[in-house]
Amino acid sequence: GVGFTLATPAVGHFPPLLMMAIAYVATAAVLVPGAGAFRTPWWALALIAALATTLQGGLIFNGLRQLPASTATLVVQLQVPFAVLCAWLLGRDRPDPRRVLGIALAFGGVALVAGSPSAAAGLPVVLVALGSLSWAAGQAVAQVAGRDEGRTLFAGIAAHAVPQLALTSALLE
Repeated sequence: GVGFTLATPAVGHFPPLLMMAIAYVATAAVLVPGAGAFRTPWWALALIAALATTLQGGLIFNGLRQLPASTATLVVQLQVPFAVLCAWLLGRDRPDPRRVLGIALAFGGVALVAGSPSAAAGLPVVLVALGSLSWAAGQAVAQVAGRDEGRTLFAGIAAHAVPQLALTSALLE
């Protein structure tokens, strides 16, 4: 919630993908020097970065430009049920009836709140929801294809995200 509250004015001054590129340059500068060799294949790091940073950030932060931070914070919580569904699709998890009910309740709750007259509904909510789906897909791919642990995996993702974000920002923003 605090992140979106701080990001809302930032996306008013900087294009979203450029803002993320700057953040990932700083992240890569800190993490990559101590990471060592990556065991995760480069194609997997590139795909994870595309899903979990570039596409996710572009969608969520463009939606955030037109949404109150409180609504965006609620909608982005769809990352959790989306992550369960993505893991299931990639054969990593099998939701039981209790989880399926929880997923249905999560989607219903977001639809109820995001569809209320006080919330900014429509395309911005869809963008944030699709960004949440993209992030969840990236996490599922990381589970399946990732060969590195925590910091090293994140360093590899950051290193791949920087050129993706910079190029996408230059082309679209």
